[in-house]
Amino acid sequence: MLRDFKRIALELEEKFPPVNVAEHVGLIWAVDKLGLKTPEKPKQRGYDAVDQTGKKYEIKTRRTAKKKMEAGGKVRVVIISKNQMRTLDYLVLVQLDPDYEVEAACVVPKDVLLKYSKEMENKELTGKYLELYPFPLKGKKLYSYPGVKPVE
Repeated sequence: MLRDFKRIALELEEKFPPVNVAEHVGLIWAVDKLGLKTPEKPKQRGYDAVDQTGKKYEIKTRRTAKKKMEAGGKVRVVIISKNQMRTLDYLVLVQLDPDYEVEAACVVPKDVLLKYSKEMENKELTGKYLELYPFPLKGKKLYSYPGVKPVE
């Protein structure tokens, strides 16, 4: 199913730019790879999936588009709302290449995310959201931060 979804996404992108399906590709990949289950309510607030023990996972995916890469562009910021921070147990970050293939992915436990954010002096944590700049994953400190688990 994921292979077909990627193919369709690339076809749509050629005909109707911009098409943003990266978050769906990342969600499908992470749910399958980590053995998670999506909630029965399609738009569950604060998280995207749960594991067998009921732990909640927020999945954030970013994709580098070919045109953006050619122009020397960077992948967008990840924003985590206060509601997401209250409800998530884990943050999953998925980085896709221009063909929707996973370049890197990791699982960040909530306590590690909070510690990392404080260490980086992220003032936004006390506001309405937490701003992270974790992409490209393998080039940033968060990916190799103690307690972060790369997903192969």
